[in-house]
Amino acid sequence: MSNDTNKQVLAGLLMACTVAIFALLTFVDVPTGVRDTLLIGFTLVLAKFGTMVDYFFGSSEGSKEKT
Repeated sequence: MSNDTNKQVLAGLLMACTVAIFALLTFVDVPTGVRDTLLIGFTLVLAKFGTMVDYFFGSSEGSKEKT
């Protein structure tokens, strides 16, 4: 696998995790203690999702193509 393919697979997995945790928090009644832990995990995954979007669609991708 090339380096670009690895990044795309990792981005896809991160996106799937983001959607799965959001669906779990929205549609499943989880206990309060677990819900708090899930919210913290969701916040971390969502932050990395934002970083991924910034990389693939932001200035990092443009800078990579320029050189």
